[in-house]
Formats: sequence, structure tokens, C-alpha cells
Amino acid sequence: MSKEIRITRRELILYGIAFLAVAFVGVLLGNVFINSRQARAYERQVLTRPPATATIRSGDIFPAMELTDLDGRSIYTSALIKGHKTLFIVLSPGCEPCALAVAEWREYVDRIPDDLSIIGIVNFGPDPALTYKSDTGFPFPLYCDSANILAADYGLIGFPTIVGIDDDGKVAFIREGWQEGFSPLNAYKIIDRGR
Repeated sequence: MSKEIRITRRELILYGIAFLAVAFVGVLLGNVFINSRQARAYERQVLTRPPATATIRSGDIFPAMELTDLDGRSIYTSALIKGHKTLFIVLSPGCEPCALAVAEWREYVDRIPDDLSIIGIVNFGPDPALTYKSDTGFPFPLYCDSANILAADYGLIGFPTIVGIDDDGKVAFIREGWQEGFSPLNAYKIIDRGR
């Protein structure tokens, strides 16, 4: 004799809730996986692609070029990048994307890894650079490329341009333009993965 299976209304509701909960978790995990894959693909395709005009490429040793500090003293980029990971962020006055990048990166000052140095480079002299640093609240060291060597000799003409350099002085990536959410921590991961 077969037994009659009876499901109460309460059990049916509980099964329905359990099914919806499992489906919801599945959708969330699927979205996390898809977003992670898309972020990695975006990073490979866009974030590490050098500007079309750049003559510096990933894997090149970053050129030793002369900059000026805010007191007017000369310093070479090779001295700034020696022995640690470096991010150069090339900025220009009046550049709205630059201002957005500076505002966003200020939030990361306390979370920057110890072996990462972030250095701003502006395309004007020390006096306007001091004003720019004060006006924008730029929290990192700032140097001047008043001769505009990065643009004239190396084709880095977009603002902001971010150049990631590894501990050996090799360019890990060049990224032109501001993209919301691209933080110093994202850049650090790209440099670190290149090793």
C-alpha cells in the first residue's frame, strides 16, 4: 500500500523560501564571478594599454630625465624611482580629470603600501606647482617638468597619465586618462603582478 504524501501549506512556503534563497545566492555568486572576470579583462585591455602617442612601452626602463622640485632644485627620475615601486601621475593645471583623480587618490593616503612611492609631475614651474599643490590638496611629492619633456620627447600628452614602474625601474604600465575607481591600490596590483 502506498502512503499518501502530504505537504502542508507551511512546508510549501518554507520550500519556496529556501528555493528563492538558493537562487538568490546563486545569482549573487554568478555576478561576482562575471564582474571579476570582466574587471581583469578590462585591466588587461585598457588600463595597461599605452597611449598611441607614447614612445615608452611596458618593459622599458623609465628614462632618466631631469625634473625640478618645488624649491627649484634639479633631481633625476632615476633617483626618485630607485629600489621601489613607483607611480608617476602626470597632471596639468585646469584639467578637470586631473582634479578628479587627485580628489579620489587623497582618500588612499593611509592605505598606500610601504614599498610604493607616488609622485606627481606637473608641466609647469615650481611657483605655480606650489599653488597647484595647495589648491588641490595633492598629498604626494610633486615635481616639475617645466620643459614638458614627457610630452615632447616621450609622447605622454594626455592628462592625467599614470605610469607604473617596478622596483627595477621598468615600466609596468602606462595609463592615460582618469577612470573612476582606478586607485593607487589597483595600480600597485598591476605592478606587483608584472613581477
